[in-house]
Amino acid sequence: MEQMCDVQLLQLIRGKITSAKKGSFRAGYVKRAFQALVDKTPGGANGLTEGNLRSFICKHHLKDTKLWQAASEMYDVRLVYIPQYYPECNPIERYWSLLKRYYYDTDRTLPHKTRLSQALARIPDNYVDTCFRKSLEWCHAEHARMKARKLAAVPAMEPVGDEELAPTSDSSGESDDE
Repeated sequence: MEQMCDVQLLQLIRGKITSAKKGSFRAGYVKRAFQALVDKTPGGANGLTEGNLRSFICKHHLKDTKLWQAASEMYDVRLVYIPQYYPECNPIERYWSLLKRYYYDTDRTLPHKTRLSQALARIPDNYVDTCFRKSLEWCHAEHARMKARKLAAVPAMEPVGDEELAPTSDSSGESDDE
């Protein structure tokens, strides 16, 4: 990305948008965000500067970083960025939260390294596993909640079984077997 001109950067962004899985939240989000950038730029896409494009690429994690390449080569995995403002998804945020709490509970007159080692000593050995479990549980529950909300917004079709097809009564209140 360092050697790219603005035309190549624009092509990179468009390529990432079109190569993203169709219908995915991320693809739609990045496409809308890019369109918003183009709309507010005088001259549209032609008015975008190299700085605008580089900033957009970094903000939306569109460049293939060394970390991304190492993850795919070493472990055959795809790096997925966690959405902003969802620390519940990120296990390390839970760990830092506890570490900070223990750190601030230590004597403030002690040197930083001493305070940090005392705080680290208070964290249980299995806490990393707990952080992962809690983050996964939160993500699963949030996914279920979002799915339920989406299903509630769509009118449900009533299942039709054999017993529902049997005539019971007409609109006048009379039974069909009479």
